[in-house]
Parts: sequence; C-alpha cells; structure tokens
Amino acid sequence: MVSRIMTIRLSSGLKIELDPSDWPEIGSACRTSVRHGGYVAEKLIVRRHEDGRTLIYIDADPGADILVQGDIFPPRIREIESYVFRFSESHGLPEWVAEKCVESIRG
Repeated sequence: MVSRIMTIRLSSGLKIELDPSDWPEIGSACRTSVRHGGYVAEKLIVRRHEDGRTLIYIDADPGADILVQGDIFPPRIREIESYVFRFSESHGLPEWVAEKCVESIRG
C-alpha cells in the first residue's frame, strides 16, 4: 500500500512534507463550527515519529492538500499533554477539544 504524502504548513510558515506511516497518529479530537455561514470540520491531531519527535496540527479541511497550523516538538519533551493544551489555546480551539485529544492520547 502506498502512503499519501501530507503537506503541512507549520506555524512558523515553513512547509513540510511527511509520510503518515512514519508518523502514526497517537491522539485526536474533532469539532464542527460555523464560519461565514457554513460548517467547518476541524480535527486536532497528534502524531509521533519513531525518533520521538511529536507533531501537533489542525486539519481544518479534512482531505485538502495542505494542512495548516502545525508545530513539531523535539524528542525530549515529556509532557505532551501540556503542549496540546497550549497549542489548542494559541490556535483558538476550545479547551474541551484539547481535553478530548489528551484523553485519546492516554487511551
């Protein structure tokens, strides 16, 4: 099976490409909101590479080519939950979305 390469624009503006099979999803949470008279599905996703790096991003248009608003954290971070809360807050997501994402990480 061939993996689809994802393109993610980090909060810094840097655009990266990654293979999702190298970055398995370890947690996520979804919400639907109304913007400009229409519904927008947003998914907060956390992925971890086997080398320990962690990617947190928001897919505000599932299935689109470029995903925006993401950050990569180094392998040395231990408390990923606090990064999920800070990332969510800085990107205007409600606290309950971060809570659901952290719950899914904990399993």
